[in-house]
Amino acid sequence: MKRRVISKQLVSWSEARSIMESRIKDTEPPILPEQERTWEYLKLVGDKDPEKERVAIEKLSELGLRQEIAVNLVNICPKTPGEVRLVLGMDKEIVYDEELVSRILEIIRECREH
Repeated sequence: MKRRVISKQLVSWSEARSIMESRIKDTEPPILPEQERTWEYLKLVGDKDPEKERVAIEKLSELGLRQEIAVNLVNICPKTPGEVRLVLGMDKEIVYDEELVSRILEIIRECREH
């Protein structure tokens, strides 16, 4: 079966797990070895609510963060201001203050609440 890329979108680990889960159900066994390794990894790290994570990514993007940084923050789930600053340091163009860091931590906490 030929496939072609129609669009690309960054997704959290939980969203990737959800996508893979549906693809595995729709695919004739066995899945490819690369898919199996990816699936095993995502079962370990993608154990959160993908919809909550998508909302958190949108909220983080609304704060002016690039989607790549927003997804990394949701995946890493920082708990301290220092951890947030480390992720924000990946983007050399971003200027942040303590208010932004606090808002990011608040969004991440909301995302993780059940």
